[in-house]
Amino acid sequence: MTDIDERLREYAARWRAAQPPTLETSAPDLERPRPRGLALALAAAALVAGAAVAAVVGLQSDDTTVRTGNNDEPKSGVVPWVDKPATIPTTTTMPVTAVEICRPESLELGTIHEGAAAGSTGRSVPMTNQGSTTCSLPDGAVRLTAVDDAGQRVTLRTDVQFAPNGIVLAPGQSGSLLILSGNTCDGEGRVLPTRHYRAVELGLGSAAIPLGGVELVLCTDQVSAGFQLEPPPAGAVPGTVATLTVRIEAPSTAKAGDTLRYTVVLSNPTDIDVPFDSCPAYTESIFVVDTRVMTRRTLQLNCATVHTINAHTEVTYEMVISVPIGAGEAKFNWMLEPDGPGGGVPLTIVR
Repeated sequence: MTDIDERLREYAARWRAAQPPTLETSAPDLERPRPRGLALALAAAALVAGAAVAAVVGLQSDDTTVRTGNNDEPKSGVVPWVDKPATIPTTTTMPVTAVEICRPESLELGTIHEGAAAGSTGRSVPMTNQGSTTCSLPDGAVRLTAVDDAGQRVTLRTDVQFAPNGIVLAPGQSGSLLILSGNTCDGEGRVLPTRHYRAVELGLGSAAIPLGGVELVLCTDQVSAGFQLEPPPAGAVPGTVATLTVRIEAPSTAKAGDTLRYTVVLSNPTDIDVPFDSCPAYTESIFVVDTRVMTRRTLQLNCATVHTINAHTEVTYEMVISVPIGAGEAKFNWMLEPDGPGGGVPLTIVR
């Protein structure tokens, strides 16, 4: 697996909802006590367990409730699922809106990477703040233009994804612009994109940054895009959840509108126990590529019985998620918040 594929998987696992009007959030079998606006913005995670996820500021989970029946007891040795919505721990205390937007001349672009996973293609454009002051890339700054087949420069419509409020870059800090698009145009995977766009540019204020090497083939004039902080280069701190590994055990197919039950195995491959000083939160999401429908929740693990994952042991947790309405290839991701670990598995949704 290439680095961009792994990042695509990591980022998609962090999709945070607050969907724009063009991206319907489907939550069958879910109760919605009150409506929510764009709370978890995706400047955001759009596709593949990964291609993004970032300076999460004051995020809160969807407050829906999955209905369970009387025959939902987990298997022996599996920690049962609990329906306990969680607030994602913040990784920064500086709000994006309090920081000046990065000037194009202060941003240095790195090598653009492209990768594919689960029916979509992602392009990651690294950006480093070479200025002397902290600056921001808010989700609203995702303004992409490109030259279409007729030779006209047009503005592409964007679903804002990944970091809900954008990202804040300190001097020398790096982030990425992730651009994601589907590889097919219908739920059956038979209609391919045919609209070509070249000379893609990112507009910041009155200036434009050419994204050399980015060429798009789309179904419409729309992509998913957003900013994401680069992960820190340092290794995981011993004794923390970041040292755990994740294995998702789930069916390869699910029926649209059903409740999907699966398990997540958290393993501690290190020599140091990992205590849960505070009960970890996780985000689970299913995104149907062609129909652009998603379900996502952020919940707490069941910490009532397991308070520590000892060295060289593993714990299996029961998980529950509602399957979106919409058939086709989907991205099914799970991640501990705020910094992983996480993973994704292929999922085909059938009617």
